Amino acid sequence: MDVVIGGAGISGLTMGYFLDKKKRDYILLEKQSEPGGLCRSIHQQGFIFDYTGHLLHFRYPEIESFIKSLNLKLLSHKRRAYIFFNGKLISYPFQLNLHQLPPEIGYHCLYDFIQRRSCPNPQNSEEFFVSEFGKSIFQYFLEPYNQKLWTIKPKYIIPDWMGRFVPHVQLSEVLKPLFSGEEITDKGYNPFFYYPQNGISELPLSLVKKISQIKLNQEIIEVNWKEKKVITEQGTYPYGKLIWTLPLKSFLNLAQPAVPEVIKKSFNNLRSVKVLDLEMGFEGKSPEYHWVYLPEENILPYRVGCSSNFYQGKPGQFSIYAEIAFSRYKKIPPGDKKAVLEKVISSLKKYKLIDSQAKLQTYIARVIDPAYVIYDKNWKQSRKNIFVFFGKHSIVPVGRYAKWYYASMEDVIFNTLKIAEMM
Repeated sequence: MDVVIGGAGISGLTMGYFLDKKKRDYILLEKQSEPGGLCRSIHQQGFIFDYTGHLLHFRYPEIESFIKSLNLKLLSHKRRAYIFFNGKLISYPFQLNLHQLPPEIGYHCLYDFIQRRSCPNPQNSEEFFVSEFGKSIFQYFLEPYNQKLWTIKPKYIIPDWMGRFVPHVQLSEVLKPLFSGEEITDKGYNPFFYYPQNGISELPLSLVKKISQIKLNQEIIEVNWKEKKVITEQGTYPYGKLIWTLPLKSFLNLAQPAVPEVIKKSFNNLRSVKVLDLEMGFEGKSPEYHWVYLPEENILPYRVGCSSNFYQGKPGQFSIYAEIAFSRYKKIPPGDKKAVLEKVISSLKKYKLIDSQAKLQTYIARVIDPAYVIYDKNWKQSRKNIFVFFGKHSIVPVGRYAKWYYASMEDVIFNTLKIAEMM
């Protein structure tokens, strides 16, 4: 076999699609009975539950054309995102809507933004945020929110993850709404987005129809990187090149023979955040937002979203997802998932993020592991060591978790396309 692809998530399916186009000899192996990885939807009692929010937004014309060529029924949305702060919803992005804050807090945020000092080479995320936005915006929003998401303080996270995911602003942009009173909502990498009408799983299901060489229910149990073969319970697959789309850390326990000690240490230095994903279906009046960032510690999730506003749910019912981050640095609250669910619903009603009369109809509680890669001091060198080792043994990491970085679905598809072009 010329190429073996491990994993039929978005990156694996995309790679299979492009290798088919090039008429390459390949096989795509997936352990589940359906493709998609975390890009899947569950239909339950009239609700659509994804693995938290999975949205499409385009900056590459070729990726937009590619996605639209799959003939998905895409719904277009203008983002309605907020930050829950001081008991009210502040329009996102925070730094462009300072006029919505209490006057004293808004003043401090503006003053510190004007007084901020450039830091050409920030060593951590705190240095970056303070130099970019000033200490008050950092202290009121960016520090507590990012600590909830990453489970460690921003000063322990290198700034490599940010890129376009943090909206950069100019003083003129900050000042204008202070005098006009205008709500600024079109800044950032995703002011407009698309969502398939029947759930994000429509994307992998459309892709898999165009792939000729896929085997489901084929869990990889061993990778012999010296002899270049992948082993499942059903068979052995020799390869010239292995496309690895599974989480990077999973390779360590599958590798036979064991990887060299320095590479093992690099794998063991990789850190990530897990997310308890609560998917809830309610009867009642739907909130209007798409999602809300929750920096305050007295509310468990770091973000909640109204997914029925993505897929246009039935009148009189709505679905909410809530994301709670935990890791070796921050444990999940005690109690079973049902107890955590009840606590979250109570908070959402208390702070009017959902209607107090809403009635829970059904739910799913599950853990996503890994969910977010932690960009700590070991991230860069550990990743480099592993990728050099991979390169020597014809292993190519593809996708968000295999490359162990932070990326959107479009980024993943674009990077997969570029790798396929070079093969």
